[in-house]
Amino acid sequence: MKHPTNIGPLAVRAFVVLVGVNAVIGIAVLMGSGLGATGGRILATSLALTAAVVIGLACATGTRTPSLARVWVVGAAGAGVGCALVVAGIWLEPDSVAYGKLTGTVIAICIAIALVCLTGLATLPPRLRWTFTTAEALAAVVVAMLVVGIWSEATSSWFWRTYGAFCVALAAFLLVIPVLSRVRRSESHAGAAGMIDPVYCPSCGRPLGAVLHGEIHCTRCGVDFVVQFRSAEHPLRSARG
Repeated sequence: MKHPTNIGPLAVRAFVVLVGVNAVIGIAVLMGSGLGATGGRILATSLALTAAVVIGLACATGTRTPSLARVWVVGAAGAGVGCALVVAGIWLEPDSVAYGKLTGTVIAICIAIALVCLTGLATLPPRLRWTFTTAEALAAVVVAMLVVGIWSEATSSWFWRTYGAFCVALAAFLLVIPVLSRVRRSESHAGAAGMIDPVYCPSCGRPLGAVLHGEIHCTRCGVDFVVQFRSAEHPLRSARG
């Protein structure tokens, strides 16, 4: 299956290298007497870079979801900016409340986008796409409320209870969507046995016909994929007997 864009191998290599660096530093700290203040900063910097790469890779999965074609870029850029702010805070230790609030805001935004992009990988039929749209809306509300709470230093219990309620609702949708995608795949396989269910685009969920065979192109999201039946007999003929 070919997608319009792919996650760059350079980012994956950077992630692997950073994980290795973190492991080496961690082993050195455990085996030795510690690395001191400078060693702690080096370890924290390496962890921050690794987290930024992970979040960036998660955001980059949004390239497979048409509605996230522009949003994922914001998340990936936010991961880089957030990492720079964290690293600067580790080494410079700025004595500024606003700096901490800005750092928290950027990190919250890019993490929310990463979660939505990962959820967008689930393949849903059109009748269930509303669940993903709802998850996007809930994520926006959760981030907006968190940013307001950070900058206004909200202390109202009702504000944070409401925020918690939206977080619970978002978590529920983030858990349910992959399950619905799995159920849809099971139904599709069962339908393939009877050859009566339509084939859906694995990227955007668009129905592409009752029985298809060979290379298929989705005009909605631009994805190319191949449909191949395991049975040697033509599926339509098998269904009709």
